[in-house]
Amino acid sequence: MRIQFLYAATLSLALTACASLGLVTPQSLDESLAYAQGQVSALELSAAQAAPTGKLSATDLQNVLSFGDQATAAITAAHAAEAVGDTTTAQGKLALATSLLAQLSAYLTAHGVK
Repeated sequence: MRIQFLYAATLSLALTACASLGLVTPQSLDESLAYAQGQVSALELSAAQAAPTGKLSATDLQNVLSFGDQATAAITAAHAAEAVGDTTTAQGKLALATSLLAQLSAYLTAHGVK
């Protein structure tokens, strides 16, 4: 029950953010998973570009990549759960990935990375 609430709250926040930016919002679980994977890639790229500028240390970059790996693992697990028809688990794993991505984004913002 708590996971479903967290998923709904996280998804609602993500959809609101997309709508406010004029971006197309994901309409299905597959689209949400693809969107989350795109976020992982974008955040990791931002971190990789910021490291040579001195905004992130080597340790910071490793932390970012570790969070990205964890989010990717959650997304992969969500795909696997969805493939066997376990939508509840898939949504829970997506919520976990979304939470990790929010933490990663906040971490980068705190270090001056956009």
